[in-house]
Amino acid sequence: MPGSPRDKPGTILILQGGGALGAYECGVYKVLAERLDDLSIIAGTSIGAINAGVIARNFGDPDRGVAALEAFWHDLAFPVLPVWGSNPWMKLWGSVQAVATSLTIGNPSLFQPVLFGEAPYSTDAMHATVASAVGTYTKGSTPRLIVTAVELEQSRPVAFDSAECHITPDHIVASGSLPPGFPPHVIDGLHYWDGGLWSNTPLPDELAAVRGGSHGDADPAAGYQVYVVDVFPQQFVPPDDPLPTSTEVQARMGQIIYQDKTRSDASGSRWVTWCRELYDMLEAIPPAVTSALEAPLRSRREQLLTDVAAVKSRVPVTVTRIQRMSLPYEQISSGVDFSVGRIEALIEQGEQDARRAVA
Repeated sequence: MPGSPRDKPGTILILQGGGALGAYECGVYKVLAERLDDLSIIAGTSIGAINAGVIARNFGDPDRGVAALEAFWHDLAFPVLPVWGSNPWMKLWGSVQAVATSLTIGNPSLFQPVLFGEAPYSTDAMHATVASAVGTYTKGSTPRLIVTAVELEQSRPVAFDSAECHITPDHIVASGSLPPGFPPHVIDGLHYWDGGLWSNTPLPDELAAVRGGSHGDADPAAGYQVYVVDVFPQQFVPPDDPLPTSTEVQARMGQIIYQDKTRSDASGSRWVTWCRELYDMLEAIPPAVTSALEAPLRSRREQLLTDVAAVKSRVPVTVTRIQRMSLPYEQISSGVDFSVGRIEALIEQGEQDARRAVA
């Protein structure tokens, strides 16, 4: 009920960008949905912004939007010529064929090539798809929806927040306008690129929202459980391994540019929790014990209470990451393989990883 305090943490779901890798987030959400009794914020960038919009729009369904999100991804997938047998070279050819299809004819639901334009592909299809699957998400709706982009005029990150404005298809398409393939998307005379160029994991935006005193009807004292879905594998390469070559270069670039870079925010959240516990322990010392302390110790206790009090007032946050690992032929497929087989494999992988993460 409005105004009633929570007795357990609220939840925040953060979805990265990554093209076809967004199907992994679909699989993760199929598992997490039943745990999101108090979903306060869902945020995303690029394809994660589209996923977030679909979930937010359908969160009131009995399954919290699982069927809608899965149907959305099956609509994005396209068939390729069948690959017979288990020969690795044949399977590799299947991945090459899927990528070549995306690059030459695009994806009818997301992007299509254009002969004359400021970029090789048009996002008109993406706009139509988002308008149909999400529409306009009304200001003040629950859960709160945040999508991020980069404004070109000032080269700054922007968070479009349903607590402050309606989230329209334009905002979501702006979040997914990745150069150089896609042109910048124009909103109110300003040009926007993909939010992943600044940060592919919009965790700072969500932490700023909950720590800025905008908590909606919930009591922030219980804090938040944050789930971050990390679609880009973080590979640790031994020093004596050869440097990436050929198609591996593009894949490694994607890992470096778009992988999660917000671990300091998670460390900071753990530090806030530790400070709150320290404050409670110091405050629990009985007055009789405090008065028996020597003056320097009493003074030190009072100083610690003062120093920690400001941190104690911050909202406690616990961050859980669900990290994707590489699938076969990752260097070829990456985020542009929308073949039915690849999409289904990513959804299944997301389900398996999410089950392990919440076990």
